[in-house]
Amino acid sequence: MSTDVFDRDHPDRFDSSVEHRLFQIAKRTSVCLAIFALFLSGLDVLEIRSRADAAGFWQSQIKPQIGALLASADSEMQRVAFLAQDGAETNSASVVVAIPATEPIAIVERAPISNSAPPPIALPAPTRGMTASPAPVAVPAPTPVAARAPVAPSIAAPRTASIPEPPAQPAPKSAAPTVLASLPASAPAPEFISLPMLSEVPLPKAAPDRDDEPRGPTPAERLGLDADPKERAKAEKCLANAVYFESRSEPLRGQIAVAQVVMNRVFSPFYPKDVCSVVYQNAHRRLACQFTFACDGKRKVINERGAWARANRIAKQTLDGKLWVTEVAKSTHYHAAYVRPNWVREMRKNFKTGLHMFYRPYNWGDGSNEPGWGNVTKTAAKSAKVN
Repeated sequence: MSTDVFDRDHPDRFDSSVEHRLFQIAKRTSVCLAIFALFLSGLDVLEIRSRADAAGFWQSQIKPQIGALLASADSEMQRVAFLAQDGAETNSASVVVAIPATEPIAIVERAPISNSAPPPIALPAPTRGMTASPAPVAVPAPTPVAARAPVAPSIAAPRTASIPEPPAQPAPKSAAPTVLASLPASAPAPEFISLPMLSEVPLPKAAPDRDDEPRGPTPAERLGLDADPKERAKAEKCLANAVYFESRSEPLRGQIAVAQVVMNRVFSPFYPKDVCSVVYQNAHRRLACQFTFACDGKRKVINERGAWARANRIAKQTLDGKLWVTEVAKSTHYHAAYVRPNWVREMRKNFKTGLHMFYRPYNWGDGSNEPGWGNVTKTAAKSAKVN
């Protein structure tokens, strides 16, 4: 039994533990930091607002007044220069030419009068930054003058008497003077090339569809189908029926191979000479025809629209000579992999794709004397794209 007795007056009974004290200190510190962060955010808001107010006050009040003071100072300088030139004394030994304050002041001295032609007035060459039309100074022509070296603007030139001259009107001050002093007088004007609109530029014509192999007559051209659209449509439909009902579940390469077998038979001397006759040969004999779908007695209904559209494309491109499977070559027979007909002993196996195996009889040769067509490269590209 514990001997510890509860003492209400004991000083340690109600003191906080160390963990509780640390928690209290952390909580108070967090509150203080939050208050300090709010205080700093308030200062930032006030500073941003004060900056915005200062910028607005500069744009609306101070900047216009400074511009007005500069303009008035400029006009006052021009007026003082004009009055100083107009009110100069009559018998002066020198004439002061007033030019912009940023340039050196040229002092010219009167030379003795002679009967020779007066030499030209030598003035300092314009430097970069001068405007096109500084205020001119008129000097009487009979008075030949000689130019002294320019002196700095801070040196005051002696002024005794000036030549009487009519007041020169100050040049009008333009809002945006064009600086031309840095360009030579004979510099050609910049040429601007005007480009035609995009709609006026003739676009290059698309390159024709080139075959990677030498192109011979297509199957349609050999059979004369291009001259008769009805016969062409009939041949395409018969070939599409063979592709759809015989190999619609096969990959694209297998469907092209079936169409190629049909056309090999058309060009073989052992079969009829048109597509429909080859496809439906012996169709009246049940399960004894050349292509099983033609004599199996089942109702022919096209339920897969995508597969039917593909079969039509294969039929059209085969007749146009765009499809050719090299491995199938001149094969004239094929069968499914799950059956073994008795005629395979007389055949040379050429190729297998999907569930179909393709053959050609030994005694028929390799078919090199029979016409070929099609493009191997395009056929491989189409097969790789779909498969």
